Amino acid sequence: MFVFDQNAADEFGGGGCGGVTGAPFLVGVELPGHKMALVRNDARISDYEAEGWKQIHENIFVGDS
Repeated sequence: MFVFDQNAADEFGGGGCGGVTGAPFLVGVELPGHKMALVRNDARISDYEAEGWKQIHENIFVGDS
């Protein structure tokens, strides 16, 4: 989900994980200035948009952190 230059001194990779419980976010990743989440099919989309998230796919949200 994130693209970065592996040779740039000021950039780094990150990872995230999630669970299979009833939580709306299945997987979330947050890096300085960016965040991404994979959400369940039945997630209430309006709740995330109100918190600054932008939906870019049916189950993928991104935002600035």
